[in-house]
Amino acid sequence: MPGTLRQASTILVNFGPREFAERMYRVMLLRTRGGAAYQRPLVNFIRDASAGFDLFVDVGAAGGEIIRHVHDAFPRSLAIEPAPHHIDALRALRLPRVDVHHCAAGATEGEVQLGVSAANPDDNVAYQRDDLTSYVTVDLRTLDGLVGDPTARALVKIDVQGYEYAVLRGATALMASGSLFVAEYWPWGMTRAGIEIDDLIGLLNEAGYRILDLRRTEISAQRLRQLYERGADNEYVVADLLLSPRTD
Repeated sequence: MPGTLRQASTILVNFGPREFAERMYRVMLLRTRGGAAYQRPLVNFIRDASAGFDLFVDVGAAGGEIIRHVHDAFPRSLAIEPAPHHIDALRALRLPRVDVHHCAAGATEGEVQLGVSAANPDDNVAYQRDDLTSYVTVDLRTLDGLVGDPTARALVKIDVQGYEYAVLRGATALMASGSLFVAEYWPWGMTRAGIEIDDLIGLLNEAGYRILDLRRTEISAQRLRQLYERGADNEYVVADLLLSPRTD
């Protein structure tokens, strides 16, 4: 979701007063201290889980708020960012063993119209949205095509404003190799992208994946549907999901 509101650490599976208060505290933390402190729990999770992976893939890398803190924990990394106003800053970081790709990720290869928000530089989407009036054409690539190695096992972070399902559809080889995904779950964006929650659940079930929070507690399909219904008209309902291969 928009960067100033993004929930990077608290999983709103139990969306009660305490969780809401903690979420708003973190929103204020981002606005007063900057993104690094706000993103630290997600950074810590990625670093702690890095062992054994061939690479890290940051889909929706923005200006490098995540990848700059985790790239050294992996043999190599990919930073994928479609927004023109972010790509120069991302490249300027000159991070070692990080390949920067100026494109959107999705289910197919080609081009896509990227909606760019004038009000929020982090709110850029690869689908049509009523509140956006500015669009630019960018390349569209699949994650499998960008990684290039069908046997590679990656840790993949996806934050693409509700378009995560399409990104996963282009990552069948990565899922077959047992990659681990940390994906934002933002029902408000999903509904505007025309993505149903059962589409995501079905894709993951077919690939042999289970859905957890970052504490590795499994989340039921029923709970995901409840959050989807609650968040369809409430942009503050958001979570980070851990998508992990089933081992049983």
